[in-house]
Amino acid sequence: MIRHRELLLAAVAAAVAPIAAQQDPTKKPVYELNYAYGSVESPGDFTETLFHGGFVFRWPDLDLEIRGASGILQSDRSALQQQLAASASQDGPPRRGIEPPAPRRTMTPEAMHERVERFLKALGQSPKPLTEKNRSSYDLPRFLYFEGDVIVVRGGIEVVRCRRLWISPLDDRMVVEGAELRYQTRKRDGGVESFVVRGDRLEKQGARWTGRDLTFTSCDAGKPHIAVLSGELEIVENGEQFEVFSRGNTLQFGGSSILPLPNAHFFTGDQTNLPLRSASFGYSGREGVRTRVEAGSSWNSTGGALHEWMTGRSKNEFRGDWTVDAGWIEKRGAPLGGTLDYRAEGLYRGSLEGYYLDDDGPNRREILNWVDGATITDRNRNLARTENKVFLGKDTHLDITAFHAGDAAVYSEFFGGDYRDRKTPESSAYLHSGSDNVLFTVGARTNLDTFSYRDNRALADYFVEELPVATLQWLAQPIAMTPWETPIVLDASTEVGERRKNYDERFVGNRDPETTLRADQIVELSTPFALGMLSIRPFAETRLTCYDETVAGGSDSRLALTAGVSAGTRFQRTWRWTDDEGNEQGMRHVVSPRVTFADRYHVDGSPSDFYQYDATDAITEENLVRCEVRNLFQRMDGASGKLVTYDFVYLDLAQDLWPEAQAGQPFDPNSLYYQAQRVDSESQLGLFYYDFLIRPRAYWVPFENFSYGIYGDHDWQTGLRTFDTELQFGQFLGCNWTTEYRRDAVTNGAVGLGASTSFYGRWDVFGFGQYDAQENQFLRYGGALIRRDHDYSIRFGLDFDPYEDQLSFRIDFEPRLPGMSKPRERNWYGSVNDFQQRSATSF
Repeated sequence: MIRHRELLLAAVAAAVAPIAAQQDPTKKPVYELNYAYGSVESPGDFTETLFHGGFVFRWPDLDLEIRGASGILQSDRSALQQQLAASASQDGPPRRGIEPPAPRRTMTPEAMHERVERFLKALGQSPKPLTEKNRSSYDLPRFLYFEGDVIVVRGGIEVVRCRRLWISPLDDRMVVEGAELRYQTRKRDGGVESFVVRGDRLEKQGARWTGRDLTFTSCDAGKPHIAVLSGELEIVENGEQFEVFSRGNTLQFGGSSILPLPNAHFFTGDQTNLPLRSASFGYSGREGVRTRVEAGSSWNSTGGALHEWMTGRSKNEFRGDWTVDAGWIEKRGAPLGGTLDYRAEGLYRGSLEGYYLDDDGPNRREILNWVDGATITDRNRNLARTENKVFLGKDTHLDITAFHAGDAAVYSEFFGGDYRDRKTPESSAYLHSGSDNVLFTVGARTNLDTFSYRDNRALADYFVEELPVATLQWLAQPIAMTPWETPIVLDASTEVGERRKNYDERFVGNRDPETTLRADQIVELSTPFALGMLSIRPFAETRLTCYDETVAGGSDSRLALTAGVSAGTRFQRTWRWTDDEGNEQGMRHVVSPRVTFADRYHVDGSPSDFYQYDATDAITEENLVRCEVRNLFQRMDGASGKLVTYDFVYLDLAQDLWPEAQAGQPFDPNSLYYQAQRVDSESQLGLFYYDFLIRPRAYWVPFENFSYGIYGDHDWQTGLRTFDTELQFGQFLGCNWTTEYRRDAVTNGAVGLGASTSFYGRWDVFGFGQYDAQENQFLRYGGALIRRDHDYSIRFGLDFDPYEDQLSFRIDFEPRLPGMSKPRERNWYGSVNDFQQRSATSF
C-alpha cells in the first residue's frame, strides 16, 4: 500500500513514474493523479492502478479534472512501454529477436481523441485539436472507474456530478449512476442554452445517451422547482444540438408530479423543443380566475413530406412549428387558439393563426359600437389570419395575406398589441420584382369582412379595394448630362389599376357605386449638383391621371405640374484632446441646414370632380417653403482602447411657409412635402416642428442612465398643437425614474410618473401613474411585483382600467422549462396590462 501522494505518468502506474522521470526528467507527464492510498497491479496486457481515500485526477492537455473517493485506472502496458522506449536506449536482458505479442485490442489516438472530445463537447466544452504534443494523452487509457461523490470539472466549470462513473474508450461506452449532467446547446438565434438531466442511471453508447425515470429541466437548483419526468429518455448528440426522444412524460413541480404530458421528439436548438410552451394562472378582480396553457412542437416530418410532394425537393429543407393555446376565464369563457408556422430557407415562409371564444362578457376595449352606433353584441368571437412570402427568384417574391374577424371588436379586445402597432389588416396578394433601380409590383387587395379600420384604428365607413393595380417604378436613373457636366436624373412611376369603395353594410349614407379604372403617370427630372459648399437639387414633375369614371359620369383626366428646388449644406467642427489616463477623446458638432421650395402651379379640375380613394385624387394647386436645420453633437471616447462615437445631443427644427395661402382652402393629404400640414387660414405661416434629445454618458451627469427629450409641433394661429417631453434618470433613491408630460387636442396637461427597481437579483418592482391636471383626475395608474427565477416567474399586478373605470388585481404564474419560448403577445384574456409590460421595459 502506498501511503503518500505521488505523481503518476499516464495516470496508470505509480511504479513507472520514476522510470519516466529518469528517461526524460524535463518531460511533463500527460496525467496527474493524487490519492491517499493505492496499489498497482499488472495482469495481462494492462496495468491497473487502484486508489481510495480520496483522489484528484487531472488531464492537463484536456483541461479536465475528476475528484472522488476511489477508483481504478487501466492502461495499455505495451503503449506505455513503447513511449518509454522511444526516448531511451534498449536496456535489460536480450530478447533474441523475438517481438512481444501484440495487445488484444488497440485504438489510434485519432479515434480516442474523437470519442473523448465528443463527450466533453456535449457538456458544453470547446474541443481541443489533436497535436503531436498532446497525442500521447489519448494513447494510454483503456478503462476508468470512479466512485464516491464524483465531480467532473472542465475549464473550471462543473459539468458532471454523480455517484459512480465508468468510462471504456475502447467500447465507446460510458455509464453514470446517481447522475447530474449539465448539457449546453446552441440555439437558433446563436445563443447558448443549458439543461440538466438527473437520474439513477444513464448509459452512453457512441453518440447516444439512454436512461429511464430521468428528469430534465433548466433549473440548476439541487432540487429543481420545475422539471419533466421522462419514463424513457434518449438523447442523441447531433453537432452543437441534441436530438431528444422522451416518452411517458410528466410535469413535476417541487418534485411532485402534477400533469401528464405527451411524448416528445425535438432538437434542443429549436424554439419548440418541448410540448409545453408556457402556462399561467391568474386572478383579476374584473374577470375572476384565469388559466392558460400553450402547447406546441415541430411538425417537420409531416410538413417535410408535404413540402417534398408539392415541390419535389428534399423534405429536410422544411421547418415548421405548431402551437395550441387554451385557457379559461371565469367571467368570459374558454378561449382557444393556435398557430402554424412553416418555412423553407430561400423558398417560402409563412404563418396561420386562429382564435375562438364563446364570450360571456361585454366588450371593454377601444371599439364598442358599429359604424351606425349600435352596440356590438356578438358572442362567437373568432379571428383568422395568415401571412406568407414566396420567393420566386433572387429578385422576385410574392406576398399573400388574409384576415377575417367575426366582429369588429375582437381584434382590439384580444389582440390589442397588434391592433395598435401593426398596419391595418387586409387581404391581399402582391407580386414584387426588382432589379437595380427598376421595381415592378402587381397585386390586389380586398376585404373579407363587412367592416374595416382607418389608419387611426377607428372603424371606417368603407374599404378601398384594388382589383388589381400594377405599378412600374424607375428610380434615380441618369439619362443625360448638362453642358456643365452634371447628370440629369429621371424618376418615373406608372400605375394602372381599378379601385372600388366597399362600404360597410351598416353605413348610413350615400352608397352609390364608386368604381374607377385609374391610370397615373409621374415623371420627375432633377439635376443635383454642388455649388461650393451647397448641395442643390432643382426638380420638375409632371403628373397625368386618367379616370374612366368620375363623379359627373364619363371619363376625364387631370394634369398637375410641379417645380422646385432644394438646397442644403453641412458644417462641422471637431475638438480633440487626451484625458489624464492618456486616452484619446473628442467632440464633433454637425450643423445641416436645408431649404426646400416646391410649387404645384397647375392642376386640372377640382378634387370634388373625382372619386376620392387616396391622396392622388385630392391634389390641389399650392406652394410650400420648408426651412429646416439639424444640429448634432457627437462624443468620441477612446477609453476602451478603440475610438467609439455616439450621439449625445440632437436638435431638429423645421418651419413651413405657405406664400399663397388663401382662406378656406381644404387640407391636402398629398402636400408637396412629406411632412407638410396645411393650415386652414389666410396665414402664410405654417406649422413649426421641433425635436430635441440629449443622452449623455454617466460621467457627464450623476446618474447611471439619463435621457431627456422634447418633441412636438406649434400652430402660430391657435398656439401649441402637440407637445411631449420625457425625462429618464437613475439610479436615484435606489430606483430608475421616468417622468413625462403631454398636451394635445384631447389632453391638456397629462403628467406621468414611473419608477422601477430590482433587488436580490430576482425581484423587480415598478409603479406608474398618469394624471390629468386640467380634469383633476388620474387617467391611469398601476404597478407590479415580479419574481423572475431561472425556471419560473410570478407576477402580482395592480392596474386601473380607464375603459371600465375600475381597479383590477391579477396574479400570473409562468413556468419555464428547457427551450420554452416566451408566449406570444396576445390580450386573449381581455387584459389591460399591456401598458404595464411596456412600462416595465421602458422604465
